[in-house]
Amino acid sequence: MATGDPFREGSHDRKGGCAVLKKKRIVVTFAAMVLASLLASLLAGGAVMAATKPFTDTVQGVEVSAGQIVGDTRVGVTFVGHADGQFPGVMYASLNYTPPQPVAGEVNQIVGGTWSLTGPEGVLIGTFTGGTVKWNADGTVAKVNAEMAISGGGSGRFKGTLSHLTFPPTVEGTLKLKPS
Repeated sequence: MATGDPFREGSHDRKGGCAVLKKKRIVVTFAAMVLASLLASLLAGGAVMAATKPFTDTVQGVEVSAGQIVGDTRVGVTFVGHADGQFPGVMYASLNYTPPQPVAGEVNQIVGGTWSLTGPEGVLIGTFTGGTVKWNADGTVAKVNAEMAISGGGSGRFKGTLSHLTFPPTVEGTLKLKPS
């Protein structure tokens, strides 16, 4: 008997024992919660945290949007995740790179984007000012080296690994920020 429910009728794809659709819903829900939290923090706080000491955090996150291609650049590749360390919180990053397609064994250049880190200590926001994404020989894992600027003054760097071995793709690494 057809119910119109793809989960009951068995017409959905499974990957690793979990419904792919369920994973997508979890990622989208998490991304929505992160963005809502960020907006609430910005509206309630009214200002960006004026951190004065350099700090280091470890970051783990997932890719929630592959962005879109505009000319010879992919724009809006978006990640959300969590930072642990001296300035813990939720991290959001949207970056742009060229060429627009990752190529196995090649390098993409980071050419812009924005980021924010929101936590109990406050909010830091900024831009990506450059960097590289170096892909392995089969194009599934890349070493990321991103240069960052902090709005209001300061700089930073993210060094880590982007993996396309799972869905959604994951990113993890070390974030070092030096507010001024």
